[in-house]
Amino acid sequence: MHNSGPDEPHCLPALTRVTDHVKRHLAERLSLRTLAELAGLSPWRFSIVFRQHMGVPPHRYISLCRIEHARELLQQGVSAATVADACGFYDQSHFTRHFKHHCGMTPGQYALQPASAVPASLPAGPAMQMARSV
Repeated sequence: MHNSGPDEPHCLPALTRVTDHVKRHLAERLSLRTLAELAGLSPWRFSIVFRQHMGVPPHRYISLCRIEHARELLQQGVSAATVADACGFYDQSHFTRHFKHHCGMTPGQYALQPASAVPASLPAGPAMQMARSV
């Protein structure tokens, strides 16, 4: 019996389809089933393959992409309420909790930081490196 490993070349195009879809649809609900279908895998297998390649589970990757996009919008002067909606958070409170968890400050505090004092991006793990390169 052949066991699919994480290094098989056919996985990368499927994951690229998924990560592209995530980035284009951050404001929408992104179900595991939908992402698995895009990759041509069962939800269970997709979760395993995604985590092996990206270093984080699909839900965590989506959250990181949403926060990264939120940071970009806040730097452009977009209000936190608008950012929350544009990035797929339930409401501004939900957004604030996630943002503070990932960035160590509230969106309002982040928006008040001078551009030179704000890191260019979230800490670069495998998921965010692939998110930026894909």
